[in-house]
Amino acid sequence: MDIFQILVLILLVACSVTHLVFVFIEKEMGRIITKGLIIGSLLLFALVSKVSDILIYLGLFASLVGDMLLLMKKRKLFFIVGATSFSLTHIINFIVLFRYLPNRISNWMYVVILLLLAYLLVESFRPLLKKKLGKLSYACLAYLCIVFILLVNSTIITLTSFDINFLFISVGYALFLASDDILTINMFIKPIKKGNFILMVLYILAQSFIYIPLILEINK
Repeated sequence: MDIFQILVLILLVACSVTHLVFVFIEKEMGRIITKGLIIGSLLLFALVSKVSDILIYLGLFASLVGDMLLLMKKRKLFFIVGATSFSLTHIINFIVLFRYLPNRISNWMYVVILLLLAYLLVESFRPLLKKKLGKLSYACLAYLCIVFILLVNSTIITLTSFDINFLFISVGYALFLASDDILTINMFIKPIKKGNFILMVLYILAQSFIYIPLILEINK
């Protein structure tokens, strides 16, 4: 990494720590002001890394929009649109990661396996979520499937390429699943003590573990 990339990563750490402090002490205005700076720093990292793939910028922008909408979490409409924006981020990332799938794996067979695993995941969680969330459970399950598919996708690439970047991306999506689980529980089932703080720690690590290695991998 060059000096500009390192400086932007320092900025990312500073913005993240500042945001987490505001979340921990429950200062709403500080939390709102600093939240967008986290994804903004990752967008800046992509720019100084001179990434030419427009999908990276689109994915990060969709995440930024999702972050801003979820700040309005007391309104269900904003939550749904925000979750849709994050779903778009994951779909874009799937398209990017699909390029790294080993040629020896049949694309059709790969898609079938992913859909089968996603279906099994839905069937496992559907009764619990439907009981707690009602009709909103279907949207949550669809989103959960998308993130789960990305986790499996990056894990398969890691196991077949032995590339450290994809290992970090896999960990990132595991953290994303954990943060989304906490978000759902905290908002719709039972508030968790310091749940927002735990959620943001996992979310910041997830986004960083996904996008920094992905940007470095693209620039190889």
